[in-house]
Amino acid sequence: MFEDTFMPEKSGKKNWNLKETSRKMFEHILEKNKDVAELFKKYGLGDPSDEDNTDVGFIKEMIYVDKYDEKGKPIYRGRGADKAFLYEIIANERTGIAVHTFDFLARDCHHLGFRNVFDHFRYMKFARVIPVDGVGQLCVRDKEITNLYNLYFTKYTLTKYAYRHKVNIAVQLMLAEIMQKANKHLLFPKSVTTGKRCTIEECVDNMEAFTELDDNILHLILHYKIPENTDNEEKRRDMNEAKMLVRKILSRNLYYCVCESQPLDKEKLESVEEITDKIQSLGKDFTSSDIIVKKISFDVGNYKNDPLKSIYVYKKQKPDKPRLLKQQETSRILTLVECSEEFVRIYIRERNKDLEKNIYDAFIKWKLYMKEKDQPSSPDICTNPTTGKYTTQILLL
Repeated sequence: MFEDTFMPEKSGKKNWNLKETSRKMFEHILEKNKDVAELFKKYGLGDPSDEDNTDVGFIKEMIYVDKYDEKGKPIYRGRGADKAFLYEIIANERTGIAVHTFDFLARDCHHLGFRNVFDHFRYMKFARVIPVDGVGQLCVRDKEITNLYNLYFTKYTLTKYAYRHKVNIAVQLMLAEIMQKANKHLLFPKSVTTGKRCTIEECVDNMEAFTELDDNILHLILHYKIPENTDNEEKRRDMNEAKMLVRKILSRNLYYCVCESQPLDKEKLESVEEITDKIQSLGKDFTSSDIIVKKISFDVGNYKNDPLKSIYVYKKQKPDKPRLLKQQETSRILTLVECSEEFVRIYIRERNKDLEKNIYDAFIKWKLYMKEKDQPSSPDICTNPTTGKYTTQILLL
């Protein structure tokens, strides 16, 4: 929620990057914990304060790369070309196949009761480091491509039924609004550099304050004491509204998803503001502030093309000769036609049958409008305001 909704949509730091902040946090840990720095020296990792320390630089680069060449490729200084495969273990920018993916797939499938059809033990058994154009890369046995398709399928399943579930997104929207309202009023420890206390969004630039920003923030807001003699009416209003939203979440009085489209063309889809204004203009008896339009993205690893086309494989008979698989060598059934898609959902803050019906009708008109803009044809799944159940509308788009 903090990374996907609050910071890009509700704060003044639209271009904030979580990985960059994670790298700053690592630097903060080394700076404030001298015993950690001593351990680095003890085990031959050098002085963390030395800018030329390749081991510390290597760790930082695995978290976040801050330099790129003219072609947009990352510049690594911590390890040479023969050890470049090490960067693909933690966060593989080339294919998205990395241990952090293995971790959250296994963890979340276990806790959600889903079956994880991807076998990461099998992948690691058949992975080999082979030089490709003089650079060491993680390559996999050609027969393991089906197992990798299982990885992307499992990730899509978790995204659809958990990470981007309509109720999950409703809670995220409410949490983002809570933090937006409390942002200026809930202050964290003073910054060492400026001597000022930090707002929620300012914490990302001050690691000492950022360490205090955790899941306990809802309890801080809920039990926040507003001085009775305060003249700051804005503070009183914002914090009371934030408290009310926290109580709604705790009592499961959540925002309600009225309409949800089927997958749309991501590149042709308008901005949230344009969609909101258009739907409002096509409807009646509601304003733009009555609805929350949310664009939901699904992908298999932030890639426009099939990521498996960039994976080098090897044969059993030629284990040291990597090659790219041809299209016909993978699978006609499993091949990814599209690797990302986007949905549009409309949420309301309070249940109201008349409002839901008006929004539902406006949404259908919006889809007809999108037909004129050459959007792909697809059925629409919307919540029927009269029954409260999902119905399918075939709009012949």
